[in-house]
Amino acid sequence: MALIIYEQFHTLAVSLYSLPLFPVLYAVHATIAAVQVRRELGGVQFAVNHPIASCVGNFIVTTFGGMVANLLLGNKSPLLSVTVPHVMITVGIWYLMFFSPMDVFYNVVTLLPVKLVLAVLNEIRRSMNVMTGVLAACTVFPASLSYFLAISIVGMVKGSGSRWGITLHRWIAQSSPAGACGHELLKLSLVTKASFVIAVIYSLNELKVLHVAREDLCLWAAILLVSLKMYSIIVAEVDPFLLPASVIWFAATCVSPTREHPISATDAVSQKQKTS
Repeated sequence: MALIIYEQFHTLAVSLYSLPLFPVLYAVHATIAAVQVRRELGGVQFAVNHPIASCVGNFIVTTFGGMVANLLLGNKSPLLSVTVPHVMITVGIWYLMFFSPMDVFYNVVTLLPVKLVLAVLNEIRRSMNVMTGVLAACTVFPASLSYFLAISIVGMVKGSGSRWGITLHRWIAQSSPAGACGHELLKLSLVTKASFVIAVIYSLNELKVLHVAREDLCLWAAILLVSLKMYSIIVAEVDPFLLPASVIWFAATCVSPTREHPISATDAVSQKQKTS
């Protein structure tokens, strides 16, 4: 019975792993990235007043993961993986997102049923993107545990590039929505954390520390990402990495991450002098 279940699971995993990333899954990703850009403070007005800057910022958010991964892998051009069809789809979706009549495109893609379908497809794309990043890094870096962190970082960047790209868009637009951190380094998003954990698992598997079929790992990663996304959309965003990260931080520093670090006497004097 268990063997039959595994065979069915593996068949599904192979089918998922063989899905092409372009054009459908890329278009889904570009749509979600454009929604994210539009929801930035002044996104619509900025696009009306500065369409070229808005379009460039949207393009950076959409393709940032691939561009940074190319730089990390030593490719001469960060746009090596960006083709004319990629540009046409990205620009076309940006135009529809900001300038469609009566905002029909934006209103449709943000309907809850459509939003859920797009989110599922995008998380499947993310799990596959992390895998392509790890496999590309394995062809550049030596197959050794000494380089597994570098390989994992490339996979993480491929999976969470849009979260880092939005920082550049905020710099271009010189704005940030209320309550948003200035950039990803100040507070890592759930997408970045999940992409990194999945990239580490992929890397250990490619380095033969783990022995699991690539397709099966990719499906498990997709299930994890889709589950987290569905819960955040329907219920509330939950960060399963927060508790273990807090425990590790406390074990390493003996300081609770939710408690402010005590100010030394020297620092207190310096701050008093600055305010006086």
